[in-house]
Amino acid sequence: MLVARIVLFAFAGCAVLCAATIPLLLRRLREQTGFANDTSGNSQIVASDTGAGSTLIVRDEDVGVMGKPDYVVQEQIDGRQRLVPIEVKPTRRSRRLYDSDRLQLGVYLLGLRAMAGEGAADFGYVRYSAMTFEVRLTSTLEREIRAAVKAIGLGQRTRVMHRSHNSPARCHACAVRQYCDEAMTG
Repeated sequence: MLVARIVLFAFAGCAVLCAATIPLLLRRLREQTGFANDTSGNSQIVASDTGAGSTLIVRDEDVGVMGKPDYVVQEQIDGRQRLVPIEVKPTRRSRRLYDSDRLQLGVYLLGLRAMAGEGAADFGYVRYSAMTFEVRLTSTLEREIRAAVKAIGLGQRTRVMHRSHNSPARCHACAVRQYCDEAMTG
């Protein structure tokens, strides 16, 4: 099986935003983050996995990742049009960016770079309920994603996967708890 078929994470649901809220989202992102340096206000959504436009599956066959960003926005950056991914997590209230969300956005950045080359931005945004985080595609982030892909590939070839933690709360929230022989109680 090709590693290119690996999807890094099971993305459980996306934010659903109606078309009328998209300009508000873009305005808020600009206000809170200096969103993509586009002061002209000429941002436009070119793809959306939320029903606000056509879906775009981004992929990097060499790394073996793919995904569907909630939004891909075209922005004017340093005089050039660039594609910027945005992932919206409206129920997250954390003041720090989760590593899983950082890696998820990193996958989108790699996919856009592989598909659009110079037309892809080297950053994107993750929006929580009250905070917006900028994620930059660095060599460190790319190494982390490659390591995660490798670990997932090894896990797929392993006959038995053991629980990797001792947290009853984490077990309780696990999507595969009903199939797990090591599920914790409590």
